[in-house]
Amino acid sequence: MVAAADAPRVVGMSTPPTTPSLRDSVDDLGDRLTRIGAAASTLRHLSAQIRHGVPPSPLFTLLEVLERDLTLASHQLDVVYERAAHERASLRDDPRSQ
Repeated sequence: MVAAADAPRVVGMSTPPTTPSLRDSVDDLGDRLTRIGAAASTLRHLSAQIRHGVPPSPLFTLLEVLERDLTLASHQLDVVYERAAHERASLRDDPRSQ
């Protein structure tokens, strides 16, 4: 009997990555912006705590998460632009849309 770790690996048989639809891309951007909105609310709460003398240590964690979400939102915005431009070009090329 062959252990799972000793079993031969199949290389190159995975499915290629799919390009997300415009709708999926817009949904993903909306989800990311929702996270950023929630971070804004949390930031306001932390600001009030800091005003009352609470140490700002949780602020650093929030800033790291917010920085990541802003970077990912920027990337997702590029994806939405790309998908929208692709769909617009496809509509122009489709004789049924004229």
